[in-house]
Amino acid sequence: MRFANDFTNARYIIRAYSKGTVRINDTDYHHSVILSQDQLISPWPIASLNQLQATDFQNLVALSPELVIIGVGDTFTFVKPQLLQPLYDKQIGVEIMTTDAACRTYNLLVGEGRKIVACLIINALSND
Repeated sequence: MRFANDFTNARYIIRAYSKGTVRINDTDYHHSVILSQDQLISPWPIASLNQLQATDFQNLVALSPELVIIGVGDTFTFVKPQLLQPLYDKQIGVEIMTTDAACRTYNLLVGEGRKIVACLIINALSND
């Protein structure tokens, strides 16, 4: 799915998403990534939810987001709340959604000038 052009000042914008690939600016990524409007962490060594640890989210606190969006793959699955505790402790909002929805939501909120971090699981074979 391709996304419409935008007029934001963000350095990193998601241009397209399809199963197994996310296009950020003009580059295709075939692995999980973390991105904000001004930072890209690639690769993010998470391929499924069962690999997540609290330290994965503890490291995001340094990016000072107001909201973290977690794209969990092609099938919606909840993230264990105890893993998200580092974000909750800093009063950072968290939204869990499929990766395609996370891509759309990221672009929308970055376009509004919001301080967002998106953690996108790509190539998730299993979400358990």
